[in-house]
Amino acid sequence: MIVRIRSETDLLYNGLLGIIFYLLQLFLLLVNKLVIVNYLTNRRISIRRNFNKVQFLLLRYSKGITVGSNYTWSHSIDDTTTLSFEGQEGWGNADPFNIHALETSNSDLDLRHRFVAYTTYELPFGKGTSGFRKMATAGWQTNAIFVFNSGSPFTITDNFSTNQTAFNNTVGAATPDRPNQIAPASVPNPSIAQWFNPNAFVVPDQGTLGNTPRNSLYGPHFRHFDFSLFKDFPLKESLKLQLRAEFFNLTNTPSYFVANNQNSDATTNKVPAAGQPPDPSFGRIVRTNPNYTPRAIQLAFKLLF
Repeated sequence: MIVRIRSETDLLYNGLLGIIFYLLQLFLLLVNKLVIVNYLTNRRISIRRNFNKVQFLLLRYSKGITVGSNYTWSHSIDDTTTLSFEGQEGWGNADPFNIHALETSNSDLDLRHRFVAYTTYELPFGKGTSGFRKMATAGWQTNAIFVFNSGSPFTITDNFSTNQTAFNNTVGAATPDRPNQIAPASVPNPSIAQWFNPNAFVVPDQGTLGNTPRNSLYGPHFRHFDFSLFKDFPLKESLKLQLRAEFFNLTNTPSYFVANNQNSDATTNKVPAAGQPPDPSFGRIVRTNPNYTPRAIQLAFKLLF
């Protein structure tokens, strides 16, 4: 077994960001649309990222059977993944004078758990035979791979009310807003019909900042199982034809997903007003994972030389 541990921290001060915001101000002056961005350029701005990872690897080969697996635990923390003027990554609808305190949380790229197991088996049939029997029974190989990883983080935002942020008419000050979290967001048995508690969030009072943390919730996990069967037909000493039957997502298991950058999705954006019942679409998952594909069967020939 191999164990790998990795940790890194990145810190970027003023320099590049200061230049970018200064150029942005000049551009806005030229088009006569100067807005208040001084609160970004006059403060000491920094982007902070911390990433830690532990990986376990296992590989074994014996009598035509190869078995391998790896597990990775990681945690990525930052205060902004990209400079977003829509507020979902920070900067837009949180206090720009207190970025680190309000925005430091799970990164958009945080994938906490990932497990992969795979095997290849060169079937022992046809050994010691010749002619047609060898052609029919020898050269078979099976392959399988199973992948599982935990869900991606997402942020609850309000993009359906007419509320405005505390920083009105400034860059990124339009909705979506950060709502107030007034109760635990978890539910006993989360499902695509109700992934989190929709009563846990309410629209904040006008001109106030909501207290909902960035990327505080995680979407459903992703998993799939692939299987394949190969048959080799030797043509010459260094040339063979391979018949391949491949089954992707053999179990036809769906994997769902909560998008973190879709302001039009009611799943994460249709926050109720205080004292009002939540909309049934708030908390309901309507998307499949971008990496998900329904069961697919592929037959192919491959020439190896």
